[in-house]
Amino acid sequence: MPRSWTTAPALLAQVTAVHVAAAAARASVVGGWSLAFDEAFSWRMSRYPVAELVARTARDVHPPAYYLLLKGWTHWLGDSPEAMRLMSVGLAALAGLALHGLIREVTAPGRGRDWACLLAAILVATSPLINRHAVEARMYPMAAALAVLAGWALLAALRRGGRSLLWWAVYAGASALGCYVHNYGLFLMVAQTTFLAAWCLARSGLSPAKLWAMPEARLGLLATGAVALAYWPWLPVAMAQSRQVEADYVTGPLGLGLFANEIGHLFTGLYWLAAPPMPEVWCAGLLILLTLLAVGRGEADRFLGLMIVGPIGLGVLASLVVGRNVFFSRYCYPAAFAVAGGLAVLIARIPDLMTRVAASILAVTTTASLTASLYDRIGPERHPGLLGATRELARRWRPGEAVFVFGPEIYLALQLDSRRLGFAPPRMIRTTRRPLEHYRGGPVIDPAEITTPEEAAALAGSSAWVVEARSAWRYVTPLPPGWRRTDERRFPEVRIAGRDMVFLDRIDCGTPTTAVAVNQDLLTLKRRRRP
Repeated sequence: MPRSWTTAPALLAQVTAVHVAAAAARASVVGGWSLAFDEAFSWRMSRYPVAELVARTARDVHPPAYYLLLKGWTHWLGDSPEAMRLMSVGLAALAGLALHGLIREVTAPGRGRDWACLLAAILVATSPLINRHAVEARMYPMAAALAVLAGWALLAALRRGGRSLLWWAVYAGASALGCYVHNYGLFLMVAQTTFLAAWCLARSGLSPAKLWAMPEARLGLLATGAVALAYWPWLPVAMAQSRQVEADYVTGPLGLGLFANEIGHLFTGLYWLAAPPMPEVWCAGLLILLTLLAVGRGEADRFLGLMIVGPIGLGVLASLVVGRNVFFSRYCYPAAFAVAGGLAVLIARIPDLMTRVAASILAVTTTASLTASLYDRIGPERHPGLLGATRELARRWRPGEAVFVFGPEIYLALQLDSRRLGFAPPRMIRTTRRPLEHYRGGPVIDPAEITTPEEAAALAGSSAWVVEARSAWRYVTPLPPGWRRTDERRFPEVRIAGRDMVFLDRIDCGTPTTAVAVNQDLLTLKRRRRP
């Protein structure tokens, strides 16, 4: 057996050092861009009492566990964007450390294991998708940490048979909690249960008596039942959320182009690089990786393959069933860790040292260059966005001036910034009569926060501020009659392809004679039709 180049504690120290360095790099940029709508949604949800938080989550499309953890985190460390994002930074680092344990379970002792563990840590540290969502106040790093931990625990439990109840308990607990973090946790649970069933059936020779005599089969069935029992109270809510998505969701049906773009994002982390033929290239790369894992040296390889293809395949199937696209690369965030681990395992098995070194360098430099492109776009100097707009507003705002936001996309983030920077809490002006959908803040924006015609009419003769986000797919919202822009500032935002622009407008609300017109027209504002 090839000897290891280091001891297990020394290897763990090296891997930990890589993840600590990656976490430090991520932490250094958490304050460099504006709070996105989804992040602001997380902030608002965490402000509610526990019972109300769970009830409001049921009107959204995600389970409540992440919001509950964020609520506790912000209670002690504050609710600034930096503080909320640091929780994700820490969870991503924990997911990377759990991957180290998983890699040790799927590889044989020796130098190949050491190489795979260290290379997997470096690939996680440089992965563009992992880095992109490791610095966002959303549930994806938490879902990844639990998914990788569950995978590690399952493999460890199977290797030890009935000798370690602790690993089975960890597997059941991490899987159950993962289902309460994100609905894709169910997909990973299905993939891991499939592997567990195949593992037991292969060793029993399909004999029911031998199967029941196996401690792994009995304990696996008990663990799976415990997960199902723990998730049972939330199942009706999840079904209602599914019907809500089917009836009214932001996306249309899943097409080949959307699928290719999301797969490209799974590898690159950058949507703006996913222009033809890039998605096809990355799709081919993923298929090659899955094929190599499928024909690999054993069940451990196939386990990594299932962690990748499970959420992807079931996400696509769910999209086809509900008729709406619910397959997004960020939902498959745990699969990005399996991609890094699978690639590291395959490279570590290359027998020729020089070829192995060259393959490792190529993989790391490719992922690192993509991550560098991502970080290069972050920063208030180049893309001040809403962060720059709110700082400018705080500098120029005077007591008594109202602040308005057209639409819900940046309203929640502006609410948080107003409290931090000291200007008036904004009010939202609706641009349509229809109720707020769940993906536009319906579960967290109350009707009382929306400006009434009477409140707008009372502003005649005064000045106000309007903050609005526009891009190639958001259109300029016309002001109510009598309102006039007297000053306009633009703040480029770092979003998809960098095309978003935040506008800060100083508004003359007109004279009292225009109040009636404002009162009549405020609630009938419509977005301009697409050209």
